[in-house]
Amino acid sequence: MKILETIKEEIISRIYKNNVNFLINEMKKVGIEKLPYSYASLKPFIDEKTMDIHYNKHYKGYVEKLNKALKNNKYIGHHIC
Repeated sequence: MKILETIKEEIISRIYKNNVNFLINEMKKVGIEKLPYSYASLKPFIDEKTMDIHYNKHYKGYVEKLNKALKNNKYIGHHIC
């Protein structure tokens, strides 16, 4: 019976650690904020095409790369593993 209890505790411990690690990885993700205005709102200072490029290519690309770097960073959340 002692062996079964030890195995049970180990399984529960591993499940807990996996859930905690999953939650930490989810919290590390950075979201893409929706603009509170249209691309045309900044005319005549910035045209719609420039806004579209900066938002949909640059900004989204930076966020995707940041999330990838956070996901691959073995030091963030390492103390829980």
